[in-house]
Amino acid sequence: MSSLLTRLSPESRKIALGKDIETVCEGDLGKFRRHSRSIPIDTAKSQLEFKPINLNETLFAKLKSLGGMSESSFGKRSIFYRFFEDQRGRKITLFEQDMSVNGLQAHRLPQYEPYRVHGLPARFVIFKASSGEAVSFLDWVDRNKIYQIWVDEVSLHEETRSYIFLLAESLPTASDNR
Repeated sequence: MSSLLTRLSPESRKIALGKDIETVCEGDLGKFRRHSRSIPIDTAKSQLEFKPINLNETLFAKLKSLGGMSESSFGKRSIFYRFFEDQRGRKITLFEQDMSVNGLQAHRLPQYEPYRVHGLPARFVIFKASSGEAVSFLDWVDRNKIYQIWVDEVSLHEETRSYIFLLAESLPTASDNR
């Protein structure tokens, strides 16, 4: 499970297999809203201890950049958040963690990953609070990198799932980045 998911409350981690909607408290949704702490993308990128994927040939290149943020994991700057806004005003976060920087490995549970991104097991869930606010979340691992896409939604839209998967599929794979 990704580091972000392990930080959610135990109630939020409970997953009913076959269900894509998970009820969470407002505080859990706040963990997905990091845009206010963004800094210029080049500054955030320069703090990293790895080379992040290039987004120039992806659907992310068509979105408005809102900056980025780096974060440490076990003392190494191995996490990169890139923040975007689409034409509908939705806030989108691309999370990228290079586990090779600090020797980490991801331990995944296949029963929680019935979806596929580039043929790799993936987890999709909508975290929804009682207020109706929600975050659509897609999570997968490609070799030594964890990727997550978060789309901030005020209400649940049917096309959001397809949109997130299109964004994910537009990213290069690890074999593309050798």
